[in-house]
Amino acid sequence: MEEQKKEIKVNLKDSGVKTLNGFGTFFFVVAIIATFVTIIGLFMYLTMDYESKRLIGISLASSFFPIIIGSFAGGAICKGLSTIAKTALYKRILLEEQYHFKETNY
Repeated sequence: MEEQKKEIKVNLKDSGVKTLNGFGTFFFVVAIIATFVTIIGLFMYLTMDYESKRLIGISLASSFFPIIIGSFAGGAICKGLSTIAKTALYKRILLEEQYHFKETNY
């Protein structure tokens, strides 16, 4: 016998979940673009005959590599915090439906 699931509406407004999710996506996009620039820089370094072009290539690669690392880390942190906030919000809604909480000042 299949149990029918109860539908609960959760309002994500003012929770920060969408903002964190958006920042995570933004950081991942920046990291992907920086990865392409780094690959192009390494390609320039390895294939160019002129020393000045090789220096530009290695400069691009070395300056965008920290951006890759920071952006992927920032994106992962934002996405993770978004998931944690969403889970906490779901649990709070479920608990508020089952129990009546009364705040006291000791």
